[in-house]
Amino acid sequence: MTPWDFIKNLTVNKTGWDSYTENEKNDFNSYMAHKVLSMDEKYIELTNLVQKLPPAEKKQIYNVYLNILPNKPLYSKYIKSTIKSYSPDLLTHIAFYFECSKKEASEYIKILPKQEIENIFNELGLDEKLKKTLLKEIK
Repeated sequence: MTPWDFIKNLTVNKTGWDSYTENEKNDFNSYMAHKVLSMDEKYIELTNLVQKLPPAEKKQIYNVYLNILPNKPLYSKYIKSTIKSYSPDLLTHIAFYFECSKKEASEYIKILPKQEIENIFNELGLDEKLKKTLLKEIK
């Protein structure tokens, strides 16, 4: 089960802990439940209190939420990371050229003009198809 299935079962279906199989109980991730519920302003204080319970107490955490959350659908916009990540191939080539880590290569990619990166690829002798693919990643 996904974290969103558990949230739906806590808020809409009001499914009790004992109705889950052992595998489903093991799938319950208290961290993700706290994270999803805390995205709704109404539940920030509640999740702050409940997350003080030990994460191993899955049944207790689940039942607290089950008994306190209202019986209505919950919509929380999931906020995704805005950090740009580059493909391992691109990072490998830049790291090889500058003889640095992939993390440092990522920083180089951010500050170098696209034309300079293309020149690096030419110096490395990359074929045109690969260069074109890798350059698409760069703004």
